[in-house]
Amino acid sequence: MIDRAMKHAIMLEDPVEITEPQEFRILINELDLVTHRCHFWIEGDEDKRYVGEISDPAIATPENIYKQSLGQPVALIVTAKATLKDGEIDRLYISDAREP
Repeated sequence: MIDRAMKHAIMLEDPVEITEPQEFRILINELDLVTHRCHFWIEGDEDKRYVGEISDPAIATPENIYKQSLGQPVALIVTAKATLKDGEIDRLYISDAREP
């Protein structure tokens, strides 16, 4: 079975690496509640904005943690697989989130 992270890796022309799930502290600044895509900064690295895809079923609830975190100065702790391109994070595939 191919998950979203694997599909993304296969579709890219350049080789990518997929990490095991790990925790990241992120600040979400854009969220699409239809596609479940988001843009965010990784705490401590606010110079670069990243793309994420949320597979957590909690995103479908009205007052989900992702929606509540928009515009807040406090980072979420998310569990995600990352795709790496040239050793750098290209995208996160988020499966869970919690408040710090």
